[in-house]
Amino acid sequence: VMGNYPLPIFIREMEQEEIISYLQVAHQLWVEGTLDEKEVCSYLDELPHDMSIVNPNDYSLKFIFKDDWYPTLVCISKNGKVIVTNNIDL
Repeated sequence: VMGNYPLPIFIREMEQEEIISYLQVAHQLWVEGTLDEKEVCSYLDELPHDMSIVNPNDYSLKFIFKDDWYPTLVCISKNGKVIVTNNIDL
């Protein structure tokens, strides 16, 4: 996983890092054309947390991760760059 991500106090770093790694795999499969949007959603259903895709396009995939405390937006660009935004308003 690339970069250092600011994390909410209630989410252990390992959990969020694992989720980001999982999302990077889903993103790579989407970029390669191995999975379409529906298949990526099915892939995300394997996560124990509520996860959804927001506005997929040719340049990036955005995922909303919802846990008990803080919604988090994870954006992965086509080149693989990961941007994490914590404490978003839904």
